[in-house]
Amino acid sequence: GNAAALVNLGVAEVETGNVTSGFARFEAVLTQDSANADATDNRLFSAHYISDDPQALVKLHRTWGQGLPELAFDGHENTDPDRPLRVGYVSPDFRRHSVAFFSEPLIVGHDRKQVEVFCYANLSAPDTVTARFRAASQWREIAGLSAEAVAAMIRADRIDVLVDLAGHTHGNRLDVFALGPAPVQVTALGYPDTTGLSAMTARLCDAVTDPPGAEAYATEKLVRLPKGLHCYAAPVDAPAVAPPPCLTKGFVTFGSFNKRAKISEATVAMWADILKAVPTARLLIKAKALTEAETKTALTAEFVRHGVDGARLDVRGWSPADADHLGLYNDVDIALDTYPYNGTTTTCEALWMGVPVITRQGETHAARVGASLLATVGLRDLICGGRDAYVASAIRLAGDHKKLSTERQALRARLQASSLCDAKGYARDVEAAYRALWRAACAR
Repeated sequence: GNAAALVNLGVAEVETGNVTSGFARFEAVLTQDSANADATDNRLFSAHYISDDPQALVKLHRTWGQGLPELAFDGHENTDPDRPLRVGYVSPDFRRHSVAFFSEPLIVGHDRKQVEVFCYANLSAPDTVTARFRAASQWREIAGLSAEAVAAMIRADRIDVLVDLAGHTHGNRLDVFALGPAPVQVTALGYPDTTGLSAMTARLCDAVTDPPGAEAYATEKLVRLPKGLHCYAAPVDAPAVAPPPCLTKGFVTFGSFNKRAKISEATVAMWADILKAVPTARLLIKAKALTEAETKTALTAEFVRHGVDGARLDVRGWSPADADHLGLYNDVDIALDTYPYNGTTTTCEALWMGVPVITRQGETHAARVGASLLATVGLRDLICGGRDAYVASAIRLAGDHKKLSTERQALRARLQASSLCDAKGYARDVEAAYRALWRAACAR
């Protein structure tokens, strides 16, 4: 009967791969307490691990938003459409976190003549990454403060554009956005879907993550960035790219470093088909949850049920050092993306380490972000439109060791030269989006 304990149990189930069970756990809590914020956020977030149905997902989010009292912004004292903008970012992840790889280039890259940056930090354990965010902004601590207190702080700072970087992930402050403290409110980067909030003005995306027609699945205005939704802060201490291991081992190693929850039943089935079609290949799977023997055994058993010898799997857990984590890509020839929830940071890491990534493009934003990243760096041949194409692409690439070697040496330079690593250009595109939204607000 303890809701907090039941939510934690659901989270544990999701993190160890029992996503359907965890999702049901959150729903059970909500039947007893419909206002339970932790159960709500976890239910909405975990749905992306099992669903590629944008209509079903937007229905879940809209239902949540309709039950939330929302306030409209009550006026702004300076509506000059061309003046420098005061932009506030709200996040629990101004720290060593996957979202920071994409939010830091934007915040640091802003043109200070056009944008005055504020960071509203909802975190309790700052680190060295936090220090960089703090140095690049006017810093505000909001952990433990009520939504009303944070909204009052934002109004006092006269924020023009308020940006959510968390969506329905842990530590979000969507309760603040519901109070309408800024004339323009935007969600970006931290969540692969609509928030469900009518008070949220816009959501940043691109033409691949959210193609024409995706407006039907969002409560916000979709603003498509011209060169891609993401800009990646590549690690400065990454190991050098090594030759593909297949050249010395004599067999191909597929790999995935995505979290265990993303390795869905559909993903295991595809990977099993690939391994059966390439009988000498191995699969290296690395995820934090796989540090525990029980979770490792359960995942291996899934492959065995699909006819794959468990001895062909190399299952590894958490690496405390970034260099060790990235260095492990030197043992992988081809990275396999997850479906229906693609990787984002893991895809960028693999490409940076010279490892091509094969992705299956689906219908939802979460199932299309891999395609967005690959399209941004000109690797459209690795984007697959369905299950059969995904399996065939992996088999074909595994048989072309020469291509694996050539691509591996070129990938890092390809990323460096692409818009995916162009922080200044990306910041200009986002600033243009903010400016257009601000001008529209001023005209109302």
